[in-house]
Amino acid sequence: MDHKLARPPKAPLHLLPAAALEAASSAFLDGACKYEPWNWGPSHGTREEIEAYAASAMRHLLAFTDPTRADYDSESGLHHIAHAIAATMIVAAKLGLGYQIPRSYPGGDGAPSGTLPTWHDSETNPPQLPRR
Repeated sequence: MDHKLARPPKAPLHLLPAAALEAASSAFLDGACKYEPWNWGPSHGTREEIEAYAASAMRHLLAFTDPTRADYDSESGLHHIAHAIAATMIVAAKLGLGYQIPRSYPGGDGAPSGTLPTWHDSETNPPQLPRR
């Protein structure tokens, strides 16, 4: 029996793991309490801003994978993975990445029907970091 799903025209948010979203939301709440809600600025960022969040994600991933360090951030008390997910989500938002359908989707053009407003053809138009 084939359990594969067809790619829908809208982002299948129901497929996201709830625990990961809850962890990320805890990290977003930590940032909102420390600074203010949406302090990271949901619009496109400068290269330096994007790199700062990417570096934050890497620091938290490295802290998690380092057997000599605790799994939980000493400042927030949250798991390092929660912070890494949140920082990666910010990078994706600042790059303007939305729901993407691979070019290999049946039909050849990547989209099941019509044009999707968040469609991004990663093969011919990859996201670019802003220039310094």
